[in-house]
Amino acid sequence: MIEWFRINISGDHAEELLISLAILVVGWVIRKLTGEVLIRKIEDPHHRFTINRRVGRGLAIATLILVVAIWFPNLKEIVAILSLFGAGLAIVNREVILSMVAWLHIITRQPYGVGDRIELNDVSGDVIDISLLVTTMMETREWVQGDQSTGRIMRIPNNWVFLYAVKNYTQGFEYIWNELSVTVSDKSDWNMAREIMMSLAQESSFIVEHQVKSQLKTMTQEYLVYYSTLTPFVYVATNERGIQLTLRYL
Repeated sequence: MIEWFRINISGDHAEELLISLAILVVGWVIRKLTGEVLIRKIEDPHHRFTINRRVGRGLAIATLILVVAIWFPNLKEIVAILSLFGAGLAIVNREVILSMVAWLHIITRQPYGVGDRIELNDVSGDVIDISLLVTTMMETREWVQGDQSTGRIMRIPNNWVFLYAVKNYTQGFEYIWNELSVTVSDKSDWNMAREIMMSLAQESSFIVEHQVKSQLKTMTQEYLVYYSTLTPFVYVATNERGIQLTLRYL
């Protein structure tokens, strides 16, 4: 191995260098042209982003393989160099290796994907990109009410997926249970207040009821999920201020 490096370092590598540069330029041009074509042909931004990212990764892998094959034509030498490089990288930075493994886990097992709203280690947001080492998110919550975007871009290491629970608000079932509490005086007609809350909730629930049942049916094919009721319900409790009415709805 050492003898091979001595021979090649002392030799002339002008041809290999020119071919490598040509491959890089061709790969870059194809990448740019593909991006322009996708912008013109695909209107859906999510679909366009997904295809564009896959094409970019495919071109990067193909370019790397071609360049390595030019500089190291012997397969045994390639394997030896990659093994040494991988071992050195693992020793120097364990977190980087763990993030790479986590990236493979994310793209194969898909605990979340681009476009999903997730919460991870008390950080919440919409996933806008998943790279080899980090996941990029558009932050939500913080000082903004109503689960809206703050406008800040966050980057978290992929290895968090092994360290913390992933809460996915989009995958499988796009609806979540929410509760709205109202406190009325114990001298008021709380039964009427309860009926008004139920009536308003049921009017809006008819709009999404079909979609909820359809998604729930699909979800039960992968997970053991069962809801005895999907209709709104009002719970009644007492507190120091009076009667608390809590509306639970999807």
